[in-house]
Amino acid sequence: MKPFDLKAALKGAKVVTRDGRPVKIAGYNPDAHDCNYIWGWVENVSCSWLADGCYHGKFDMGSRHDLFMAPTERKEWIVVVSGGITTHVLSNTFASIEQAEKCVMLIANKATIHEITIIE
Repeated sequence: MKPFDLKAALKGAKVVTRDGRPVKIAGYNPDAHDCNYIWGWVENVSCSWLADGCYHGKFDMGSRHDLFMAPTERKEWIVVVSGGITTHVLSNTFASIEQAEKCVMLIANKATIHEITIIE
């Protein structure tokens, strides 16, 4: 899981709890006196966190309510080359199918293009 990033969260990046539940951030108050700097909702229940995304204080180590950045997904393409009895995947991925197609045009052997999902 990606560590919590307050700046990104306040700009609208998706946030989840340690156990993967989506979080809606309502606001942030760096001057809060009760240490509840971040306010928001998890499953329609209001919650508060410290500025680093920890739930209810430093003594609650590893709470399922701690904040993390949601994983992101992107599509990439790989080229698989078949040559006789062997098949191998080229070592690089391509950001667009057009780039993968250009690579295939340069290969004399049989090659196919496959879409993959990268989750970070």
